[in-house]
Amino acid sequence: MLLFFNIFFLFIIVSIIGFSKNEKMIFAETLSRHGARAPLKLNEEGLDIFGSKWTTPGELTPIGKRMEYILGLINRNRYITKYKLISEKYNPHELIVYSSDINRTLESMTSQIQGFYPMSPDIGDKISVDQYNASFPPIKVDMKDIEDEMKSLNDSALPNYMTVIPIHFITLKNTTPGCAERVKYFNEKNTKEIPILKNFIEEFHKNYSEKLNNFYGKPKESKFDFSFINAIFDALMADYTEGRNISSYFNTNEIEENDFFSRCIDVLSMNFRDYIFGDNNNEVILFYNSPIMREMINYMERRIEDDIKGEPSLKNYSDYSRPKMVLILGHDTTLSAHQLFFIKFFDLSIESYEYPTYSSQISYEITREDDDKFTSEKKLSDYKVSYYFNNNLIFNMTFDRFKEKIEKVIWNSEQMNNFCSIDKNVENNEENESLDTGLFLIITLGFIILLLVIIIIILIIKLTRRKDDLYNSSLLNNQKILKDDD
Repeated sequence: MLLFFNIFFLFIIVSIIGFSKNEKMIFAETLSRHGARAPLKLNEEGLDIFGSKWTTPGELTPIGKRMEYILGLINRNRYITKYKLISEKYNPHELIVYSSDINRTLESMTSQIQGFYPMSPDIGDKISVDQYNASFPPIKVDMKDIEDEMKSLNDSALPNYMTVIPIHFITLKNTTPGCAERVKYFNEKNTKEIPILKNFIEEFHKNYSEKLNNFYGKPKESKFDFSFINAIFDALMADYTEGRNISSYFNTNEIEENDFFSRCIDVLSMNFRDYIFGDNNNEVILFYNSPIMREMINYMERRIEDDIKGEPSLKNYSDYSRPKMVLILGHDTTLSAHQLFFIKFFDLSIESYEYPTYSSQISYEITREDDDKFTSEKKLSDYKVSYYFNNNLIFNMTFDRFKEKIEKVIWNSEQMNNFCSIDKNVENNEENESLDTGLFLIITLGFIILLLVIIIIILIIKLTRRKDDLYNSSLLNNQKILKDDD
């Protein structure tokens, strides 16, 4: 909970400080993680590893919805109230909203939007008297059955003046089974021997395995793999965030809570920084980031173009490609991938990586000098991109430099397809492994045969020399006998 309130405090501080007076915000994109959820692994009785009861693994909890609602309020204060980036009332051409196709992210985005556009008569859709009299379903119905409900609605289209915002699914290739299997295969193949993970597991066993083995009824010498340790800390983060009392677990095992919690953050950080995204070729990082980054650059360019030329007079009903703001809701994997992308390709320190806890947020904001000159004289270099993690400024640079650095490395669709072709890649890798194994066996066998041939040749030479020696010895003996006879 302390982490969450720290995040909240940082948002408030930055929203108060804001930009300098001579800067105007023209575009913003936020990428946030879902709110608090249940642990991903529960036993058959619905208990986590600490014995806490949950209804369903991985689903958003009420406190998770509340966290996202508050995040929506904070974003509204910054982007609508303070900087007037978009209108107070929802405009589908100003804002576009995305989420991964998972319950907890969809529920989180719904909760965040309710904070972004609070329920009030000034925001929600109203209806006129004529519309009121016409708003019946086209079926025969006794008005007495719904009269009370109609009165409670009054002039609101929906209860509580709620604003309905469409949520689009993130159309990423990594949502397909083939790509998921490819990432899994890649990780298992390339990250088996990471020194930092091996060292951590050894340290963990040294400090905790004997106590935990006794608690879980395992043999004293049993060792936990990294997956099991990660599951422990996933449950710990969920229990802590919900304010559940799990002190008995630590008291029983004689483990110091604060130390164990710091190990928790270490493990969750390592899981992404070193295990999932730890490959030297950065292929998994590029795989996760390329679609979102490319789309983000497109949105940014269109907004800058509109800012230079002036707002389009008419927008096509189906053209939502020029929003002023984009909201995306994903997972800790998504945010970690973004952080590590910039660390790898923008020369940032690895220390700038921070594990994205529930409702963490990455923000991209484009600003320019507020000189009110909307002329074609403006250039891309006149626009600045600022990157924030939980409203801590990580870096800022001109848009043209930002775009250039990203486009140097992000993948195109062909590269994405090649990476996601699990059958082809696995077959090729298996073929390569088979070829490598076969080549090794052939070379080894050839070496053994060559060695045997050399040994045989040496033996033949020795035998031949021995025969010659015997023959020469025999001749000498015969000559001696003949000489003696003479």
